[in-house]
Amino acid sequence: TTKMTGVRRIIALMLAVSSAAPTPASCDDWAASGECDRNAAFMWESCESACTKHGFKDPRAAIDEMALAGPPAGGQILELRLASGANLAPIRIDLRPDLSP
Repeated sequence: TTKMTGVRRIIALMLAVSSAAPTPASCDDWAASGECDRNAAFMWESCESACTKHGFKDPRAAIDEMALAGPPAGGQILELRLASGANLAPIRIDLRPDLSP
């Protein structure tokens, strides 16, 4: 028959996904051509080692460094508390004008 069974359909999907994944060689070529900056979201998710190898800095690291440094002057804190009786600590969110508008 021409219908695919569930198992065959899953195997076909897995093969399609694995063949679409970037290879180390393509990651290296893309990183060398500057894609780690131009297409940062994809490259840092899929080709992080190639970006690092070519001397690019992960853009997420700068945000992490600023967040860990603490709130700047003029920053505000939003604190969310769950209903009383919930045995959970409040959630504190730093509202930072330097990280988000």
